[in-house]
Amino acid sequence: MKEKTGGNSTPTLLRRILVNCGAQAKAYGSCVAAKIPVVERDMCLKEFLLLRNCMQNVRKSLKHIRYPLEASF
Repeated sequence: MKEKTGGNSTPTLLRRILVNCGAQAKAYGSCVAAKIPVVERDMCLKEFLLLRNCMQNVRKSLKHIRYPLEASF
């Protein structure tokens, strides 16, 4: 399945992040879900930092692609 983005078939940043960081996102989500309803600051910090690092690495690997409304991590 190809996704159209401004005339080329380059996948979006979000799609790349989901493909490359799925395991980290699942680990973070599982950690948070396991601790609900008692939510505390930094309770899943290790998992969050791994997810953030993965997302930043994906973004860095795609520097040559310009995305509209880029979110900064």
